[in-house]
Amino acid sequence: MKKYLKYLLLSVFLSANASFALTPAELEFAVRELSEQVKGKNGFMEFYVGEVQMFMVMDPNSNRMRIISPITDYKNLSQEQISAIMQSNFHRALDARYAVSNGVLYSAFIHPMAELTVQQLLSAIYQVANLSLTFGEDYSSGVFDFNGF
Repeated sequence: MKKYLKYLLLSVFLSANASFALTPAELEFAVRELSEQVKGKNGFMEFYVGEVQMFMVMDPNSNRMRIISPITDYKNLSQEQISAIMQSNFHRALDARYAVSNGVLYSAFIHPMAELTVQQLLSAIYQVANLSLTFGEDYSSGVFDFNGF
């Protein structure tokens, strides 16, 4: 499944050539085109990419959007997993990150809404899905490792 998701999103990402910023309606339309399982509207959507449950939350008033995927309860994490998550956020997660809210570990992408392009949206969905899928193994967003340090 991981390989299927990676190639599907990568092919969509590479074929997208729009570089203009998207409106909230266009963001919702893009998610509906990508996923057959979509619920919600008006700034909050639940959708699936393969087996990965994802949410897109938009707040036009503050010009912010998030794509998140719940992974597990934070209390279930070992110290080794927490350390791997923190290292991944520095080296392997790239634009998406592991994050915690209300006791849940998520993979997350947070970005200004008005500046978000099709390529960035598809890349964000791909990275968030991969962080969820590789939790406990590679802890990778699936793009490449940043080893600047």
